[in-house]
Order: sequence, then structure tokens, then C-alpha cells
Amino acid sequence: MFETPDIQYNWAIWKKKTGKWVNITERPPKPGKSVSFNFGQGAIGEEFRLEVYKAKKKLLSDEWEAKKMGKIQ
Repeated sequence: MFETPDIQYNWAIWKKKTGKWVNITERPPKPGKSVSFNFGQGAIGEEFRLEVYKAKKKLLSDEWEAKKMGKIQ
């Protein structure tokens, strides 16, 4: 995967609570080409979703634009 200073990858973990998906990612989001998440025994039987976003720095700006690249559910 090609990386430059104006591209970053951010990971988010979602948990299903009472039928709705809730983002439980710690702030700030986990950046990098690969990251780790630890699940304890309390996660057994729970439903989770992992998403990765590719963020690109906008031209002539300090803002970032993110696009979802994939998810595992």
C-alpha cells in the first residue's frame, strides 16, 4: 500500500447495542496501515463491526476528506 504524508488510514470499531450500531472507538481514532484492538471476555456473544477509512488531505487546505475503504462485520 502506497503512503504519503497527505494520506492516512483511520480505524473504527462499532458495537451493536439495542439494535443500533454505536461507535466505541477511543478518541482520537486509531491511525495506521494496521492497528490492534483487544477484546476481553465481556465481548463474547456481542456483535462488532470494524471499519477502515482512507483520509486524504484536501488540496490547499488543512482539512481532511475521508472515504470508507472496507468493513468486517
